Amino acid sequence: MDTGSAGAWVSRAGQRVAASPLLELLASPGPAVVCFRLRSDETGNANAHLAAALRESGYAAVSVVQAAGHDAIRCEADAVGIARGADALANAAIVLGVVAANGYPVPESVTGSLQPDGLPAYIGFAGLWRLELCGIEISMLGPLLEARLARDPGNANAMMDMATLLILSLIPGNRAPALGKQAWALDRQQLYRLPARRAGEPLRVLAIAAPGDMTSITHLDCLLEDSDVELLMLYARAGQPLPGRLPEHDLVFVAIGESVANRPLLEQILPFASTSARRVLNSPDRILGLSRDRVSALLRPVVGVDMPMTVSVAREVLRKVSRQEVPIGQVLQDGGFPVIVRPLDSQGGKDLALLDDPPAVAAYLATTDDAAFFVSRFVDYRSHDGLFRKYRVVFVAGRPYACHMAISENWMIHYVNADMDDSAQKRAEEAQFMSGFDDGFARRHAASLAGIDRLLGLDYYGIDCAETRDGRLLVFEADTAMLVHAMDLPDLYPYKGSQMETLFGAFRLLLVKAAGRAAASR
Repeated sequence: MDTGSAGAWVSRAGQRVAASPLLELLASPGPAVVCFRLRSDETGNANAHLAAALRESGYAAVSVVQAAGHDAIRCEADAVGIARGADALANAAIVLGVVAANGYPVPESVTGSLQPDGLPAYIGFAGLWRLELCGIEISMLGPLLEARLARDPGNANAMMDMATLLILSLIPGNRAPALGKQAWALDRQQLYRLPARRAGEPLRVLAIAAPGDMTSITHLDCLLEDSDVELLMLYARAGQPLPGRLPEHDLVFVAIGESVANRPLLEQILPFASTSARRVLNSPDRILGLSRDRVSALLRPVVGVDMPMTVSVAREVLRKVSRQEVPIGQVLQDGGFPVIVRPLDSQGGKDLALLDDPPAVAAYLATTDDAAFFVSRFVDYRSHDGLFRKYRVVFVAGRPYACHMAISENWMIHYVNADMDDSAQKRAEEAQFMSGFDDGFARRHAASLAGIDRLLGLDYYGIDCAETRDGRLLVFEADTAMLVHAMDLPDLYPYKGSQMETLFGAFRLLLVKAAGRAAASR
């Protein structure tokens, strides 16, 4: 063996391991050896399972040793490792380590999916996000996926991952290229498979998805990161029927979110959903009822709920409001200025504005060329301390679960702009909200939450909401495509892990019951 090559390999592998929050680099017992361990090994088995998974992936020179009283992984720089490269070892250790951290053996379906670069054949939204958090950053993932495409120009899995990576960058200029790459991939392949991460007979969920950005679909992979569920993502496309021959599956989940772009797809799959031999969760006809205007009309009679009337307004009508040719009260029957205005398909606060009077409407119209808008009255939902608090509540089989709470000085709150990372006080309040949710928030609004669920009639969805000063539940929107995940840093948000695990467990139980299986422990 070339000792120079071995030394360079060990040096590079050590750098990558040290840079990963998931792994801990340990002192090397020899010049051609890299030694490391998973930082979190609460079960005492995770490192042994990671070593076994690495061996199954082709790294024969991997063994388990003791270091400071804990299991650790010893990997020699043998010919196979050097040929694959140190980066491939580090990638594989991170990918497999994420799975091994649950304390169970890594299934063969996972080890068998790894490619020579150490990454799965198809990674998916949650997988890419998780890898980024674990030390394989976008700047590294991008070239790895590009190299795959260079070796295999028709690789739809790699192109779909490239598209998702661009979306995850959150750079507005990347959206159009991302959707272009996504369309290229879908022209070649409609089905994308994410294997179960637990051994045994997997529960096979056929998820009907839609093209688009991260707001277009229910991200089931975020809900099922550490589970015995095999996810089969089948993308519906406008004007094209679903394949006549579908993969074997135990149930169907409609993962297409409601939007102007997605409504034709939801209508297109209605016949499939109504004739499916397997149980269909989140029926497309129910998702079609989730537009802002329909939800506001539907929830109006629910006792204890305040959801301002939302109406769809043509640009010309708003122009007339700005000229005071049409009074705002003629547009909104339940109020006047100030009003909230947004384009019909706006998500994430894009072009969302609070307008106080007709001149403000004129100024707003000068900033956008959209043809139609949603308009609703503004409710000042500040608490007595002057701060705004917005809650995300997720319903699984009719039961509400706390997802997060954001606190801000600004009325337009999104979790990412509420500075929760920088405020221990805000996080402490969120922790209290989540731990006391069942006996606090959920009990205060029990009748309202039950009324909402009865009318929406979905198996899984979320609402963004707040509390008014007089104690009513102020509902902003209901959606099946709200992002629900366990990606928050545990050092900053130690209280979230168990809460999200409870939610994910309830979601898995929903799937198990829908498939007609016994609710065995996962």
